[in-house]
Amino acid sequence: GNAWCAAFVSWVYQRNGILNPKSGWAPAWFAPQYIVWSSDGLKNQTPRPGDVFGIYFNEKKRIAHIGFVHRFGEDITITVEGNTNAAGSREGDGVYVKRRPTRQLFYVSRFIIDLP
Repeated sequence: GNAWCAAFVSWVYQRNGILNPKSGWAPAWFAPQYIVWSSDGLKNQTPRPGDVFGIYFNEKKRIAHIGFVHRFGEDITITVEGNTNAAGSREGDGVYVKRRPTRQLFYVSRFIIDLP
């Protein structure tokens, strides 16, 4: 089937009334105005639970897998992601809580905005 990690993120946000790109295309989630953290250090806000992470795949030359940050750490980030499996594939069979090396993350975007 088709990759559905981004569709899962969009579905969760829509179910909770959070404005988002409403896209199943992973790169659409990383417009510059939404990026709060980047692996190159140019954006360095600490990711929060509910932020969206992206993993860059060299063979695709783009971000090709996304999910939610649950707990960000300097070395390990706990994530919740769809279309993965126990081994961490981007062609998976369900929604999983994963422990990912933070170095795998390329960008983190924020769509949940604090209200005054």
